[in-house]
Amino acid sequence: MIFFSGVPYKYDKTCTMHKNFVNSVRYAPTGATFCTVSSDKRSGLFDGKTGELLGQFQDGGDFAHNGGVMACGYSADGLQVMTASADKTVKVWDVETQALVVKFQMGKELEHQQLGCLWAGDYMLSLALSGEINYLDKGTGEVVNTIKGHQKSISALAASGDSIITGDFTGRMVSWQRESGRADYFTGGVHKNKVHDLCITGDSVLSVGIESTIQRSDLSTLTMGSNSSGLDSAPDCCDSKGGLEVYACESEIVVVRGGNKVSAHSVSYKPYGIAISPDNCTVAVGDQANPIIYIYTVDSDVLQQYATVATPSPATELCWSPDGAWIGAGGAGRHVIVIDVNNSYKLQVNCWTSNSKITTAAFSPNSRHLAIGGIDSNLLVVEVAKAMSNPIKLLRAHPQSTVSKVRWADDNTLISVASDAQVRTWTINVA
Repeated sequence: MIFFSGVPYKYDKTCTMHKNFVNSVRYAPTGATFCTVSSDKRSGLFDGKTGELLGQFQDGGDFAHNGGVMACGYSADGLQVMTASADKTVKVWDVETQALVVKFQMGKELEHQQLGCLWAGDYMLSLALSGEINYLDKGTGEVVNTIKGHQKSISALAASGDSIITGDFTGRMVSWQRESGRADYFTGGVHKNKVHDLCITGDSVLSVGIESTIQRSDLSTLTMGSNSSGLDSAPDCCDSKGGLEVYACESEIVVVRGGNKVSAHSVSYKPYGIAISPDNCTVAVGDQANPIIYIYTVDSDVLQQYATVATPSPATELCWSPDGAWIGAGGAGRHVIVIDVNNSYKLQVNCWTSNSKITTAAFSPNSRHLAIGGIDSNLLVVEVAKAMSNPIKLLRAHPQSTVSKVRWADDNTLISVASDAQVRTWTINVA
């Protein structure tokens, strides 16, 4: 630790107490003292004016912690110091006596290492290696709240009322309460890698990832792995309505009912984007490489090709409006694709385009609006019955990030997720 006096600042002295990297230095709000913490497990207390070593914080030996100390922070009055360590503990010390006041044991796993801490007014917070932010109660020595979420790009999203379910590139799935912002992790046999798609059906959520497995998870317990089934290849996307499940796999479309595979329709194209009609009688599937959307009827759980729709560019994500009148999709060539189901699946001509490839699309519950997002970080909301109307634009909705998915919680609330690992909700004011 090198101390400079000033102003102007000049070299004063060097303290060689620490034997490894000094990770953090913090001054007391009063300026009377400052604290240093190091990877050598030590924490030192110094005079704020002279830089003289006043003492060390020690817990039953020569060290403050049993692992490297990563951060420190003062209380508002400067009378106490909080330290966070890779030994998975947070400790509070008395400045005058250098005695330990309280110790927080944060867990036993690698992810419970504490890398940061902050004393903000009456709130004590620590940051774990997992990315979780812990609220600490000095009076009880307990964690009173934990803010959870994603640390990697979010790739999948589903919403129903106050519930939001998200999945990311690491396989982590999170359940959110929209009003409170509270998040809880799914546990059990979780996905081992990227979650491709998910959808809420009744009291459970279906999710698919890189592994060739369908996960069915209970929304009340957030437990995964107890009810799953295998597929011959990994599905890119899925949809479920009325007990019917469809999965777009590498070279086939798989139909599942009651948790069992009942049929598989082989295709010569790469299915990408899939949607079931509200009456469960029809399925729309996109072609990843070609500007075609295939329409299939469902007859005794077997798919029969009924029609094809030529589109301006290959479709990405498909969605069917809740009233059954429209099929919406994003186009790889920036086009907003809308198909009029009741007009013999005719492609609707419209003026809506994005600045870049569209990655996701979703209808509002009243079927009036279609929301799309893309790699340009923007969101567009269009009124499907008014093909020449101006869209609602949410520019830089996720700045410098690709929008992964959009979903509606209700007719006026849109949810978006992106590669920035954020979940954002938007109030859409429409006449």
